[in-house]
Amino acid sequence: MAPVAANSARSGGEKGQAVLEFALIIPILLLFLFGVIEFGRVFSAQLTVNAAAREGARYGIIGDRTASQIEARVKKFAANLSASQLVVDVSKGTEFVHVSVRYPVAIILPPVRGILPDTVEVRGAATMRRE
Repeated sequence: MAPVAANSARSGGEKGQAVLEFALIIPILLLFLFGVIEFGRVFSAQLTVNAAAREGARYGIIGDRTASQIEARVKKFAANLSASQLVVDVSKGTEFVHVSVRYPVAIILPPVRGILPDTVEVRGAATMRRE
């Protein structure tokens, strides 16, 4: 019976060690997971801002559009972002239209907030020429 008792004592120690190792590694894994989620949100906003700037420049170069019409088109195209926080700058010349867009993305997950600033600003710009 002695070998069985020694075996069960060792097994309990190994379980305790596994729990301790898990407890030490889980914060790192959660921080990594939250970081991936926040990176995805920021990257999605970056893609949207770039596409909206390109759409605004394309819209402005076709026909005679005003800066306010181009800005409205950009905000409509970036519908999944908050239009009140979207900053659109339009420069028009006789041969080109340049649209730049900025948008602050708020970091919402607390563990990542300790590492990154509260907001990350994403920017996009596009210039199109008349041909």
